[in-house]
Amino acid sequence: MNAFSLGLKSLMLAGAVSALSVTAAHAVEAADAAKRLQDLLAQQQMELSFSAANEDGNDIILRDTTVKFPESSEAVDLGDVTLSSVTEEGNGDYRVGRLFIDTILQQDDDGTVEINDITFEGLVLPRDAASDPFGGATRYDSMEVKSVEIDLDDQDFLWMENLTSKASVTADGAIESTAGVASFTLKLSAIDNDEDDDEFVDTLQEIDYDELSGRVEMAGKWSPSDGRLTVDQFDVQVDDVGTMRFTADLAGYTTEFIKSLRELMPQDGDSTDASAQGMAALGLMQQLTFHGLSFRFDDDSFTSRMLNHVADKKGVEPAKLIDETRAGIQAQLAPFAGDAFAKSTAQAVATFLSDPENIEIAARPAAPVPFFMLGAALMGAPATLVTQLGLAITANQ
Repeated sequence: MNAFSLGLKSLMLAGAVSALSVTAAHAVEAADAAKRLQDLLAQQQMELSFSAANEDGNDIILRDTTVKFPESSEAVDLGDVTLSSVTEEGNGDYRVGRLFIDTILQQDDDGTVEINDITFEGLVLPRDAASDPFGGATRYDSMEVKSVEIDLDDQDFLWMENLTSKASVTADGAIESTAGVASFTLKLSAIDNDEDDDEFVDTLQEIDYDELSGRVEMAGKWSPSDGRLTVDQFDVQVDDVGTMRFTADLAGYTTEFIKSLRELMPQDGDSTDASAQGMAALGLMQQLTFHGLSFRFDDDSFTSRMLNHVADKKGVEPAKLIDETRAGIQAQLAPFAGDAFAKSTAQAVATFLSDPENIEIAARPAAPVPFFMLGAALMGAPATLVTQLGLAITANQ
């Protein structure tokens, strides 16, 4: 398992531990709570182990706790994990007042991942996934992680501070959530070596981006009854680069859909062909309905740096490069998306490059579009997707 994958797995582990904290309930035997926890983590393809589960008043302590991922041969050692102030709710769910883990440390030949000061409050472990209106999905009132550090080959690669998440259930049974990373720093030198063939990383360093720092903000809502999932905000602000803003809106992401998706995930010893699983997943996606999507970039000096760099490499003036880019986009898009869309897109890109403020790609259909119709249009008449999706690219608006 490479170090980048290791980092992702470690962050997943923090979520896994959120479920872990939910296992004990007041007046509930520790063994029963621990079993529910193991079942919940198994749905996420994580294997929880411990030497004993002990009750201590309203707390439950899992001794010598470890979590193992299917791709890893080594389990992550969590030590003794205490689930504090556990109570049982009227519907049989368990709620954990607080879970705190001092440090999670993972190491392999490629690097190290260290997560510090993890706190979950109000963690819920449903009685069972079948009766739970949220399909057994892990949920909590709040989560905080003081820091995450990833090193590659003994070099600092990624540092994040003050990761937070809050969630609440609305009167109509939906989950509203917000999340963020107060600050992050990514050092490109850690992935720039003699064996590196990533030209983009080299180019970033050539235009004085030896490290990238910034912050992240997210907000969204999920209604399990109809599967409406909205990402109202996903902003990644990078200092001296710009802010990337993403939004999305789809329906059909129900608890039944999630269950079917989990069943498609490969299990230990599963010999199912990967292509067959991919086709099954593609078929499952046809149950979703598309309501909208947008990606916007607000520039903060990146575009002019990159434009001047590429122009210098080609030995032309930036204005000449912009004209070439406009012509190339129009010529390449026209056969697939139609002349009108190709022309407006080329003009928007040229406007942005000439005066880099912002550029947005947005799909806002007049009416929701089933995913199977999108697939059919893409295969048969891709130009119709522009109208069907209400697709537009605009600049400096």
